[in-house]
Amino acid sequence: MATENHADRSRTAREMVALAGLAAMWAIAGWARGSVLPQRIPVHFGIDGRPDAWGTASQIFLMPAIALGLYLVLSVAVRFPQSFHYGVAVTEENRARLQATAIRMMGWMKAVVMWVMAVLVVFQVESARTGSSGGIGVAATVAPLAIFGVVVWLLVALRRAA
Repeated sequence: MATENHADRSRTAREMVALAGLAAMWAIAGWARGSVLPQRIPVHFGIDGRPDAWGTASQIFLMPAIALGLYLVLSVAVRFPQSFHYGVAVTEENRARLQATAIRMMGWMKAVVMWVMAVLVVFQVESARTGSSGGIGVAATVAPLAIFGVVVWLLVALRRAA
């Protein structure tokens, strides 16, 4: 019972972290659209961190909309752990451990992705506001590394749970 209660609290905490990232992203985009964005904003950045595509200020909501869709897809997917591909043999003995591990890791993935996208929106707003793309190159490099780190963590955890 105590382990189950801890698992529920942990799952709730991960959801709250993910939702906070999603809410922060929407709040930043809404604030920026209403107060600091010019009519034309960068909507894509090249490998060098410089803007290479431009759009209207309303497109600041594109990343939060994509994040919301991703959040919903991951929230639905986690409800069907029996359909996941685990990369290891699933037996009656390890099925529950594998599913619990995958659910936990997908929760962390959701949280990390929401916050990575929120940080990218901050850099997008700053780039639009100041005309400088300083920092977005670092953010665009660190973001995939953070996500890759969670994927590697998941793979290692699944191997151990098998």
